[in-house]
Amino acid sequence: MEVSSTMHENQWITTDEAARFGASTLRCVKPNLCIVTYVGVLDVDVIEKMNAALLDVARRMEEVYLIVDLSRVRTVTQLGRRQGAGGMLALNPLATAVIGASFHMRVVVEMITKAAKLLNRGLEGPVAFFADEKGARAWISGLTNNRGFQA
Repeated sequence: MEVSSTMHENQWITTDEAARFGASTLRCVKPNLCIVTYVGVLDVDVIEKMNAALLDVARRMEEVYLIVDLSRVRTVTQLGRRQGAGGMLALNPLATAVIGASFHMRVVVEMITKAAKLLNRGLEGPVAFFADEKGARAWISGLTNNRGFQA
């Protein structure tokens, strides 16, 4: 799966590589898992580029489970928070597992999730918080019930 080079300068060639947006990354693992790792200060530029990449993924994958790693986020700017719902709206994941979120980041994620669901009543995928990727993958595996995903 490739990220369209017409949308942004970053692209990956295989699912083992990650698209980079500053220090943050997006990696998709076949058949239907995307892992977003945000690092540092999340400003509108990083979030808009990530949202464009997620939109590109949504065009290629019908069903997507999402893991979002927030363990290395320092802060999210005000404009970044405003753009945060765009990724969920673009991807409409079947489920989202958030890992490593501090109390403050959990509040931000919950606000973004509520905003996205208000903007699109079709967003129904659950959002859950986990300490690490192992717990997130186990939860997603439990949700899939033979849908082809292997954690």
